[in-house]
Amino acid sequence: MCARACVCVRVCVCVCKDVVGKLRTEAANHRVVLDAVKSRMEWARHQEREKRREEEELEKERVSYAQVATTSACLSRLVVCLSVCLSVCLSVTSSSLSVCLSVCHI
Repeated sequence: MCARACVCVRVCVCVCKDVVGKLRTEAANHRVVLDAVKSRMEWARHQEREKRREEEELEKERVSYAQVATTSACLSRLVVCLSVCLSVCLSVTSSSLSVCLSVCHI
């Protein structure tokens, strides 16, 4: 066996001894296992809360952009409608201005 293989075998034996020792400790003291499980569960809950918070922030941002787009579209339609109404109403009497504005749903 070469020197490299001997080192690999020694490392493996050391790791296996550590695992066996850890398993013996956990078998003798169930509290260690329960604490590890509790810690993992808390971490999983924390990650889920963070994920949910990030998703909520993204949704708020989407809603904000949608509101801006809707408002912008409404304002564009209003400007077009007012310009049409004003051009029509300028050629008609001022009393019909309210009729023109009601046509534009203002």
